[in-house]
Order: sequence, then C-alpha cells, then structure tokens
Amino acid sequence: MTKYLHLLTHTLPIESQFIRALPEHLNAEIILGTVTSVREALSWLSYTYLFARAMRNPQHYGIDYDDLMNDPQLSNWRTEQIVSVAKT
Repeated sequence: MTKYLHLLTHTLPIESQFIRALPEHLNAEIILGTVTSVREALSWLSYTYLFARAMRNPQHYGIDYDDLMNDPQLSNWRTEQIVSVAKT
C-alpha cells in the first residue's frame, strides 16, 4: 500500500512525446482534409496535449520563459513547429 500511495502523491507530470511524430500526424491530417492551410494547422496543433504541456512547462519543449511572456498563446512557437514539419 505504501508503494501505491507514493505513486499517487509523488507523481511527475507526463510530458508529451507527440513532437517526435508530428510530421506523420500532420501529414495524416492533410491527407484527411482536416488541415488545408498553415492557419488550420496552427489551430489543430493548439488542440493537442503537446500544446497543453508546452503552455504548462515551456522549458521542457525548448521555449524560453520570456518567449512565453511575450507570446502567451505560443503562436510563434506553433508556427515554427508547423513550418518546420511541413518542410520535412
């Protein structure tokens, strides 16, 4: 029981690994017709767990705290990710 209580009370947040598979997922969304422009891709990315975790723990995803303060919705970061993935 002690082991399980420790797991419940001392848990680390689960960080997203989605960024590794972002090219494949974006490609799938494009093929499905869900994403047809950069604007739609930015919106699509904002609904992911990756974006939620980037907002909560930006440094884990290579985002400076100052960048988060200057761009609270991480628009620049999302644009960089989408453009980079699209080029891939």
